[in-house]
Amino acid sequence: MEICRFPTCKVAHIFRRIKAAECIVLNFSPGIISLGMSFLSKLLSMLFGKKEPKPLRLEVSEIEEFCARNVRGRGEELERAAASRVAEIKHTLSQLRGALKELEKAEADDPNKRRGMIVETSRQNAIRQLGVLLGRLQPPQESGLAKLNEYCSSSIGLLSKEIGVSGKNIAYASVTFKSEIKQLGGLLRELNGSLESLRDSFAENSAVFSVGRVSGMVKEFGGCQKEIESLKNGIESAKAEQEKIGAKISGLNGKLLALRGGPGFREIESLNEQKGALMRKKQEAKTDVVNLIGNVEKPLRRMQKAIGAKKLFLQGDSADFLGEFLRNPFVALKRDPKAEILRGILQEALKAIDSGVIELKEKETEKKRGAIQELLGFNFFEQVFWRFNKIDAEIGAIEKKLREQGAAGEESSLLREIGELQREASQKKTLSAEMNSSLEKEAQRQRGLLGEMQETASGISGRKVSVLSKEN
Repeated sequence: MEICRFPTCKVAHIFRRIKAAECIVLNFSPGIISLGMSFLSKLLSMLFGKKEPKPLRLEVSEIEEFCARNVRGRGEELERAAASRVAEIKHTLSQLRGALKELEKAEADDPNKRRGMIVETSRQNAIRQLGVLLGRLQPPQESGLAKLNEYCSSSIGLLSKEIGVSGKNIAYASVTFKSEIKQLGGLLRELNGSLESLRDSFAENSAVFSVGRVSGMVKEFGGCQKEIESLKNGIESAKAEQEKIGAKISGLNGKLLALRGGPGFREIESLNEQKGALMRKKQEAKTDVVNLIGNVEKPLRRMQKAIGAKKLFLQGDSADFLGEFLRNPFVALKRDPKAEILRGILQEALKAIDSGVIELKEKETEKKRGAIQELLGFNFFEQVFWRFNKIDAEIGAIEKKLREQGAAGEESSLLREIGELQREASQKKTLSAEMNSSLEKEAQRQRGLLGEMQETASGISGRKVSVLSKEN
């Protein structure tokens, strides 16, 4: 059994109030009973919570008109108030221009010539600066609350900034022209007051400007919905195409399986096994040669550096051959099948080691010399050129037999077609994933717009609003 969490004193207090309410209901007149029921209602609300009113449910297509209807009266009232303030601002600006002319015409009478020059310069600067400022503070010609709101916000900041910039000149000018500057100051305060009053009116009726934002959100929501529908259609189309491609691949795999199970294909399997064995034999031969050459790579690279540093010279195109041999020995040996150029280079390498041109550690000198001697005795013609040519000829003969096999050509065709379809299926899968990602982003953006519309409409109307789309 769950234990009540109310403090004992609070429970006792609540029961006393319920008892009092019962007495009121049972013993007093209808008016008093009504009062008692009101109290009881409040008491029940305290105990069980107040029932929240249901939110107003609106479609996206209804929200713009709903918001406009709720601010229509306020918009007209704000337009009248703004027009009145703008008239005040224009009048004050006109008075300020007149005050600037009076300041310009005023005669200076200062016995201190040096101070008089400073005051006069400051007066001219102040007149010029304030004249430019008044031009920039002129209200916009275009009608519309949005333009006036923007004008008001920027003008208050501009006025504060420019008065701060002109403050020094105004202060110096006031030394001689006290009454004129005082008049200007009063008018500037009046102008600032009108701008702030206009700003406050806009702030109090900010809901009027929300209608325009709602219109933009509704339009954006519609564009978002179109994009979502387009993406959904694209995803469905890509899915259908993937299924078609999958069916084609299954059919081709069935044909390939039947082909490979036929009698003509056993000969192809045998030839492919022979070809594979020869390819492995060729690779093993290459590995043997690479291991042999690897033992002399270090001194040959030192030799190449010595040639680059002009410490060693080779005859003919031996230097170029050395570079090619170090990059790819098998390509180099194709143009030197008997290794005559290579042997000449190896003999020069031995001489360079003995003379110290090729520098090696003492422990590895004899080891590298032995590796070079071994390579000098190696029969490149038989072990590389002839051996590789023989393997290549055998592989070529097998490939010719494979081309003559009809089943092999059919297999190759089927494999090529299957590969192309698999690549196409992969592309469709990637495209589908991209569209799904875009769809989620658009759906998230749409949910955000619904939330913004609900919040704005609730703020405008003063009641909870739930905005729904037809898709929800």
